[in-house]
Amino acid sequence: VWAASKAWEAALEEQRRREVEADEAEHLAVRCGGLTAASEAAQTLSAADREAAVERRKRLEVAASAMRDPTVSKQRRRMLAALLEAERRRQEPLLKVWEQRSLAEADAEAVCWRRFREEEERREAQMRLEAEAAETAAMAEADQESRWAEAARLEAERLRLLREREAEAAECI
Repeated sequence: VWAASKAWEAALEEQRRREVEADEAEHLAVRCGGLTAASEAAQTLSAADREAAVERRKRLEVAASAMRDPTVSKQRRRMLAALLEAERRRQEPLLKVWEQRSLAEADAEAVCWRRFREEEERREAQMRLEAEAAETAAMAEADQESRWAEAARLEAERLRLLREREAEAAECI
């Protein structure tokens, strides 16, 4: 029973290792496509290079699926592992360049957004100042109208009182 348990654990460990290797191979294939697309976007690949990249990606995808297959021979597994290691070494410098380019693009985009945000904040502050100035002008005009209305009311009251006094004076005579 103990030997069977050890054999079972070894088989599970082998299966996990195959899954990890296959996942790494799939990751390399996906990354290979991304690096190829980035190079194509930069117009640095010729048609033959693009074809070779497509073939390389297909080989990596086949290798990834073969790494999951438990019936693959050890010799074929070693060949696939060597293929994946070679691709890993090939992608390393490309990946660094791609990462640097991506970081530079992200930095440039961040600068653009920061400038846009600063301009929007300036525009918003200017609009706020203009709104406050308009409100202040409207309040000053309303205050002036209130003073005029009060002055007119006082003048009307003064004239009414004057008329009343004149009327009383005329009655007394």
